[in-house]
Amino acid sequence: MNTQGFELRGATCVVTGGASGIGAALIAEVVRRGAAAVAVVDIDGQRAADAATKLGSAGVDAAGFACDVSDVASVGHMAQAVCERFGTPTFVAANAGVFPPAGPAWELDPADVAWTLAVNVTGVWLTTSAFAKLMVASDRPSWILGTGSEHALGVPHTGSAIYTASKHAVVGLLDVMRNELPSHVGVSVMCPGLVATNLWKGAADRPDQFGGPTRISRRAGVIMTHGMDPALVAERAIDGVQAGQFLVATHRHVQQYADERYAEVERAFAALGADDGSEQAYDVASVAAVVNAEDPRRTAG
Repeated sequence: MNTQGFELRGATCVVTGGASGIGAALIAEVVRRGAAAVAVVDIDGQRAADAATKLGSAGVDAAGFACDVSDVASVGHMAQAVCERFGTPTFVAANAGVFPPAGPAWELDPADVAWTLAVNVTGVWLTTSAFAKLMVASDRPSWILGTGSEHALGVPHTGSAIYTASKHAVVGLLDVMRNELPSHVGVSVMCPGLVATNLWKGAADRPDQFGGPTRISRRAGVIMTHGMDPALVAERAIDGVQAGQFLVATHRHVQQYADERYAEVERAFAALGADDGSEQAYDVASVAAVVNAEDPRRTAG
């Protein structure tokens, strides 16, 4: 587990969802900090190509790649193309995400549920795992950044149950991954609050395999115009990467959601009464260690 931080100067970077919003801002920030090359990855290949062309005109070694991060073959093809163009990247931002139409959890459209989990969870896993394999083999200092949300730390508001669940899953996934990776590969998750992006429009581009385009909320669009500038979010996110943080905060007010969650955690354990140490025998890591020591052929899984 790498806690030393990562230097962007000279890095080869991959950013999914890179043609707009936070992704585009992350690219601008890594370029500002001296990245050597950038792969702009987006579900819209033309937008990715256009963004790369603009970077190229400014003297940046960049290329655009079309990719649906929810599709295993698409991610595999993208990763291969990126490596053929730039070699193994040293910084990967698994940033692509979607926000489905709002509504009570028990009334959500199953297609929206499947779509949100496929992009926000499976997409992060496919992206990070595709490049983590290469980073592990390269032995070069490398870093993975996932885009979580304030929704990963608590419940900012109701009406977004599956989005909230997906962002909790991103933190869980990458928390395990950082403990599995060798020390030369670090991991961060940024957890931004409201950001002024077009995330609210994503439902209009919902792929056919998830039911095709669906309604978008103009009200959500108005709300998001009041969000933080993506450039500031990206600056704070990369500050966190360079400092070696796992959880990276970008909006100060989000701490209240984490505090509310932690207070409930504390109350839950306080309700069990004083700890006399007898229940340590149930700790899964300790049990697995004993079992594995008795028979090394066994695994904890």
